[in-house]
Amino acid sequence: MAEEIPFRRRLVVSFALLIFAAPAAAEVLCEHFDSDAGALINTFYDGFLVGDDYCLFDADRVNPNEVPALIEGPPSAAKLRMYYVNGANARSDTFLTQLSEIRALHDVALVGVYNAAGLNLTERISPRRETLGDPAADTVVTVILDHLERDEPVHLHGFSEGASLIADAIAEVQRRLERRLRWPGAVGRKLSLIRVETSGGVAVRYPDGPEYVHYVNMMDPMVHLMGVLRPGAEPGANAVIVRFNDAVYPIETRFRKLPGPALALLHFHGFWAYQKNRQDFESMREHARKIGSRSVVVRVAGCCGVIKGGAREAVLASESSPDPESSDVASSPSL
Repeated sequence: MAEEIPFRRRLVVSFALLIFAAPAAAEVLCEHFDSDAGALINTFYDGFLVGDDYCLFDADRVNPNEVPALIEGPPSAAKLRMYYVNGANARSDTFLTQLSEIRALHDVALVGVYNAAGLNLTERISPRRETLGDPAADTVVTVILDHLERDEPVHLHGFSEGASLIADAIAEVQRRLERRLRWPGAVGRKLSLIRVETSGGVAVRYPDGPEYVHYVNMMDPMVHLMGVLRPGAEPGANAVIVRFNDAVYPIETRFRKLPGPALALLHFHGFWAYQKNRQDFESMREHARKIGSRSVVVRVAGCCGVIKGGAREAVLASESSPDPESSDVASSPSL
């Protein structure tokens, strides 16, 4: 009889298996993501956590807090632990490269949540859904509840559709807390432990309670059509919206040739355009409070040129910025 796998045993899956098939064994050696250039979307691993050495962990078997994080430089208890959820249609080579770049650009202890789903445009702009049924969103629910049960803050970062999955997960967490916690203010106190960053998020409704910083590239049509700049959007109470203008060569071209329309869109909606303009979470919220506005302008030296590497320093606007829902911003040109 095969040995029973302990409940909290680390599940390590090689990158080759991520590409081709489900694991045939409980544990195999993990390979670096650069070992194969032909990675594909693999729905078997949808919702898996990705930690140190780019190894996969099943959120149904491993406590999220026990997943070793990806860290650039020497480990430090002071490093922010951040859970990153990728956007739609992300092949595993693209997703793991995104994790590598976030780790290199930002001083965080990073854990990935692999989203293998495609983008359903109708679903993303429809009223709130009552069920999740998405493995990545379910994993985010698990991550949030794991932290909240210990009264610990949790930091989430969603790119494109990943932001929508995070919004769905928070709504589900809120429903569960409302069923369990009956005393006044208890649910709000728990939700206040959640910090959320979105980059080009394709979600229009975010539950009140968490702290939000939304990054919007004003040249990105997606944030106007399906994001927090869409008329009637609900970005969350006291959310900060960080606006910038930039065009950056898409990271996706490292792996495949993109058709013309996709290449054009990803100059503005792509991973690079947003990560190069990301700033410290607390700094953005503090700056918004200082200037008395929920909207912050990030002005980047060399804005809108095509670049292929190197983080850039941003200069924050010193004046109060117009509200993104005001007419002059809402009518900003897009593709």
